[in-house]
Amino acid sequence: MKVGDVMKSKPSLCRPEDRLVEAGNLMAEVGCGALPVVDSERRLLGMLTDRDVCCAVARSDRKPSEMQVAEAMTAPARSCRAEDPIHQALETMQRYRVRRLPVIDAERRVEGVLSLDDIAAQAHATASDATDLTWRQVGEALQAISGHPVLARI
Repeated sequence: MKVGDVMKSKPSLCRPEDRLVEAGNLMAEVGCGALPVVDSERRLLGMLTDRDVCCAVARSDRKPSEMQVAEAMTAPARSCRAEDPIHQALETMQRYRVRRLPVIDAERRVEGVLSLDDIAAQAHATASDATDLTWRQVGEALQAISGHPVLARI
């Protein structure tokens, strides 16, 4: 199975010069917790998560309307390609403890976003099939990302 089989295409994006309040409102509007940060050519510059927004606002003690995405985003962002095997993307998520990966093309333009939720949904949908993606692999990835001791017993 490839990343392109599971990823969400046409993700919402933001720019480094956008205000945090705009990015936060976009996340709330589309129901996501992370936005790829791109330049004018849609090339990946970083990622902005809801946690990044919260921590940046608390750290600076300023209003989100006074702050730019560039002040809060994580850069460089870890990413994957649509043709990558899903296992490789899971390994990247585990290694860097991230739940979402922007999917980029050869020119680093964002094509989609792959989330651990997408992978879990795919594992659920194919649970009765003899596929190469198992609940155990999803659980191991979640445990590695979260570092949660309860998950270690599953």
